[in-house]
Amino acid sequence: MTTEQAGDDSAAEESRPSFLWALLNVRSLLVIVFVYLLSIMPAYVALLLLRAAGIDLYDSFEAFYRPVLWVLRNVEWARRLNDLIEPMLRRLAGR
Repeated sequence: MTTEQAGDDSAAEESRPSFLWALLNVRSLLVIVFVYLLSIMPAYVALLLLRAAGIDLYDSFEAFYRPVLWVLRNVEWARRLNDLIEPMLRRLAGR
């Protein structure tokens, strides 16, 4: 192996992202998705409180959480879980 070949190999290694960097990117994406999915609960409570004050933002709420709402309406286990949690959230909001 000559010096030129060693230089080419190191340049190829530098241009490829490291496994650790890829793992961090995947982890960050999973955290974002997890936070997005869990943020629907406090957002729903805030929506109920705003509705009680006369401010209706349901259309914006439904647009932002459309994928989550679809799952809650169409997937059996998610629907059952939602049926358990929603009354508690309504009580939390005082409705």
